[in-house]
Formats: sequence, structure tokens, C-alpha cells
Amino acid sequence: MLKSLARMSAVEAVLATQLVIAAGVVELALRLVAFQRLVSLVRRIAGMKIAAMLPFGRHSVEWERLLSLTFGAVRLWRGKDGCLRRSLILLWLFISEGREAVLVIGVRKDSSEPFMGHAWIEVDNRPIQQDMPGLTRFAELSRY
Repeated sequence: MLKSLARMSAVEAVLATQLVIAAGVVELALRLVAFQRLVSLVRRIAGMKIAAMLPFGRHSVEWERLLSLTFGAVRLWRGKDGCLRRSLILLWLFISEGREAVLVIGVRKDSSEPFMGHAWIEVDNRPIQQDMPGLTRFAELSRY
């Protein structure tokens, strides 16, 4: 993402920077706040009017680009293991847009493979497109 920052428009660079900060805040919050309380907090904050404006500039790009920037921001903090952090940020983004979003936690079904958890977002009872590949390998444990 850092290399691509120079190729981004000014709006995208500002968005990316805000999303990297948000990913850091989520990383810290996961260490300090009980998970269910954190999800409730994300939902409550996402319902506030100001949340629909954050990150600033989000309405200047297409949703697909905003999702891509979110994935990139979380990768800076967690590499490819950032599904929970990404899902919390996406939960906030979708809810603040007035969409019905749910955070889903699951585990790998195949017991012959190492244990692995996964988190994803469903909007209107369907996983978002970016989360769909590989979801059939996971069994749902809980929804928030």
C-alpha cells in the first residue's frame, strides 16, 4: 500500500491514511475492550450522523475502491491475518451508510487441517463479494 500511495489521487491518499489509523485504533481496541462490547460500540458509533462522513472523502470514491483501501490498510497492520480487524471497520462503514450489516465469526470445517478462525461481513444476509472466496470452508459460530 505504501508504494501505491504515490499513485493514488489526493482523496484516495487521505482515505488510505485515515483507514490505516482506523486499523490501528481497532488493533488497540481489540486488546483493551471485551469483544462483544467493542462490536456494540462500533454499532453505536456507526449510527451517529458524523460516522457517515468518516473517513473524510469516502463519498468521493466508489464502494469497491473504499473496500480495497480498507483491505490494504488492515494488511499494513496484520498482513493477511486481519479478517477480524477488517470486518470491524467494514461493519462500521456499512452501518454508517444505513445498510444492515452483520459480523460473522466462523472456524474451518475440515478437522484434518490446522485450526483456523475467520471473520467476515454479511450485508442483506449475504457475504460481501470480497469475503466470498473460501467461505464454504468455514462453519459459522456466531453473528454480531
